[in-house]
Amino acid sequence: MGTTMAYYYIKNDGFDREGLQAALGSLSGRESASAKFEKMMIGLVGEEMFRQAQQQVQATQQHFDSVFGARPKLPSPMVAYRPDAAWLPFFDVDVCEGYNATSRDARKLSKVFGAPVLAFSIFDSDILMVSYCDAAKGVRYDCARPNMEGMEEYDTQTFRNERPAFLLELCPALTREKLTEIWEGDEVFADDRMDKLGEVLGLSPVSGMIPEGFEVIAVD
Repeated sequence: MGTTMAYYYIKNDGFDREGLQAALGSLSGRESASAKFEKMMIGLVGEEMFRQAQQQVQATQQHFDSVFGARPKLPSPMVAYRPDAAWLPFFDVDVCEGYNATSRDARKLSKVFGAPVLAFSIFDSDILMVSYCDAAKGVRYDCARPNMEGMEEYDTQTFRNERPAFLLELCPALTREKLTEIWEGDEVFADDRMDKLGEVLGLSPVSGMIPEGFEVIAVD
C-alpha cells in the first residue's frame, strides 16, 4: 500500500447541485498548490532544469501507466454528489494526493461550503489521522492512530494520539464500544482501520473513481 493520501467529506446539510458548483467555483479561482510549487522550484533551480525534471517524471509515469494501466483522471476540484448521502466526498488533486490533512485544511473547506468537513489521512499505511472542523461553531479536532506504539512520524503538536470521540456525535449508529474496537484494534495497514471507520460512518471515498450511485459535480 504505502501511500500518503487525504480523503475529505462535506456534511450534506441539504446541498443541491447549484450550491456545490458555486462553492467549487470559488475554489477553482485560486492558485493551485502545484502552481505555487512550480513557481518556487523554478526560482530555486531555474526553468530549464525544472522542465527537464518534469519531463523525466512524466516519462516515468507514462511507463508505469503502460505497464499497469492508466488511472482515470478525475475532475479537480470536484464533489461526488448523492442527495441522500450524509457525507459528500470532496476531491482536489492538490490537497488529496501525497498530502495529509489537518483540521486547518478542513476549516478552509468548511468556510467555502458553509458546512462541517471530516478528513481522513493515511501516512505510508502506518498511521491513520482523523480531522474535523465546523468553522461556523469554531470546532476543530485532530486525532492520530499509529499502527505501533512509539511511532511519531506525524505532527504530534497538531494530532493527539487518542480516540476520536467526536465521531460519536456525528454518527448516532456508532457506539462507543464499536469505536473503541476499531480504533484500538490491531491492524497491519492503517487503510484497513480507515475503511472500517468509513463503513460504520457511511462514507464513500473517492479512490481513483467515483463511488457507485454518486454523480460528479465540478466547475464547467
